[in-house]
Amino acid sequence: MAKDKTKICKYCKTEIPAKAKYCPNCQKKQKSGLWWKILVGLLVVGIIGSLLGGGDDSGSSSSTNTPSKKESEPKVEVVVADFSSMTSDEIYNWGKENKIEISIEQEYSNDVADGEFVSQSIEANGKAYQGDKVKVVYSLGVEPSKEYKNALKKAQQYCDSMHMSKDRIYDQLTSEYGEQFPADAAEYAMEHIKADWNENALKTGQNYADSMHMSKQRIFDQLTSEYGEQFTKEEAQYAIDNIQADWNENALKTAKNYQDSMSMSKDRIYDQLTSSYGEQFTAEEAQYAIEHLDD
Repeated sequence: MAKDKTKICKYCKTEIPAKAKYCPNCQKKQKSGLWWKILVGLLVVGIIGSLLGGGDDSGSSSSTNTPSKKESEPKVEVVVADFSSMTSDEIYNWGKENKIEISIEQEYSNDVADGEFVSQSIEANGKAYQGDKVKVVYSLGVEPSKEYKNALKKAQQYCDSMHMSKDRIYDQLTSEYGEQFPADAAEYAMEHIKADWNENALKTGQNYADSMHMSKQRIFDQLTSEYGEQFTKEEAQYAIDNIQADWNENALKTAKNYQDSMSMSKDRIYDQLTSSYGEQFTAEEAQYAIEHLDD
């Protein structure tokens, strides 16, 4: 056999064909030398790579050790103002201008009157840094009794859920047929309740317009009546000015109710709609209703 076409069996040392996988003489499988060539190739590549990359790495280490821009920026120092003589709006504006987060809270105090300044977490002329937080505390006065707290809680419920006026809530709190709180507890509640009485008047007036189809004047009278909602005239007028209603349609719906439930004539319906003791619609609104009764 030619040398380039043969190889020596690793086991019996017999010359065999170069491509033979088994020795014809000893029948043993011949191991390929390919894995060895691959291993040598990988080792060579690794050595070359380490030689090329093994230079001075001071550039990369200096980049790694360089602090970020955020870390290297110095903190900006701020001298804290004396908040005791400032309003809450002024304090918030000061915090915004100086990039200080402001938190205003209220706490009960036996020594400081209701609404007065109590403390600030960083004293006046003390040092803070932009991004810091400062808490400012105002007094709620002496902590009230459980009776006072309950009266306030009830008052707030009437205000928020039923949109009552201030006087009506007070009457409800003290009534023998209502909550039966003592007068001093009810007074405390009315002094500390959080309410927009104009908005309460508007919501109550809107309900009368939507559900009972009342006229503008009758709603005003109902809102201000001592036997009704007991809002002030100013609060009632705010409601009338802002109610969303079609007064012509309210007159028509009221007229149809008289026609269907009380079998009234058109003339009598007109009189009832415009009467100062009745529905108090304007003449134009009442006429619109009469003209559209049979639509």
